[in-house]
Parts: sequence; C-alpha cells; structure tokens
Amino acid sequence: MRAYYRNPSNNSSDLLQPQDSGRPVSEERLRALGFKFYNVEGKTEDETLESFRQLAKNIGFDGDEIRFDFRKPTISGIPGLPEMTSKDMLEYFTTGSLFLFDGVAFYKTWNGFFDFKEPETGEYVRMVFKESEVLAFPKGVLFEVHASLENAVYVKFKTPSPLDGGLYVKGEDLENQPVRKEYLNSISTVA
Repeated sequence: MRAYYRNPSNNSSDLLQPQDSGRPVSEERLRALGFKFYNVEGKTEDETLESFRQLAKNIGFDGDEIRFDFRKPTISGIPGLPEMTSKDMLEYFTTGSLFLFDGVAFYKTWNGFFDFKEPETGEYVRMVFKESEVLAFPKGVLFEVHASLENAVYVKFKTPSPLDGGLYVKGEDLENQPVRKEYLNSISTVA
C-alpha cells in the first residue's frame, strides 16, 4: 500500500489518474486516523478469500460480507442500494460517501484508488493497493473510490448484521452526521 495527498481536481476523468502530489502520507499517520493494514495469501482465489475470512475473524470482523465485483455487468444485494450496472456503482462512489460501520476490505483485484478526506486539512489522501492487500477502515470516514471495471473487492463488517439500514450515507451535510462526529472525536484523542 502506498498513500499520498491527492492533487485537487474537479474533473472525474482526471481522478482515474494517479494525481500524486509528491507528498506522501505515512502508515503511522494512517493508523492514527484509524486505518490498519494486512496481507493475505493463497494460490487460488478461493484460498486467498478463505485467508481473508480467517484474518477478518481473527481481528473481530465476523459480521456480514459483501462482494463488489465490478467485472460483472451488474451488482446487486448491496443494502440500501438498488441493483446497478457496475459502471453506475463505481460512479456512485466517486463522490463523497460516509461509512456507517467499521469494515475490512480485501482487494482481490484492484486497479484504482481509495481516497478519504483527512479531517484536519480537508484534503483527500489517496491509498493505492496491490492485489491481496487488506484495509481495515473506521466508521465515520468520508471516502471516494476511483477505479476501473477490472476490480473485485470483498468487505466484511464487525457488526453481526449492520446491513439492514444501508452501509453508507451520501449528501451535502456529511460532516454533521453523528457517525462522523463520533469518528472525529475518536481520532482527536490520538492524533
């Protein structure tokens, strides 16, 4: 995994490019903001997925699992979202979204970027993952995803059944959402 501040851009097609500002963000800083990083191994997709599931269980993420397989024409079964084409699903996540639950994501195949809004600066930090890397992310993080249709990501959650009410919040007033305030309070004690 590599992380850096993303160059500012309002053009969505530009955001599919690296947009590397040359200002790296350390793993130590990311950990202070509530992110954790792991790797999984396996010779086949099934072995690697089983390794991910075991890791997730070991670190307390034994709740629901969702597979975002953008290689397929449509994606369905995402709580709070209708069935969408993979292209529409990716476009949905290119604008700010707010995680409602702690989760852990396994990047089975990944050609893209996970960006989150750094609380202190308001700048976006871009994380670049390699295949089989795992990211544990905290609830309350504002994020965007900029990726291609070649990706498959598995996500597991800590909460046994969080999916009934949806996973994300979108809209204009994300900074004032209770889960966002809770996140900001939690990192202010460690940052």
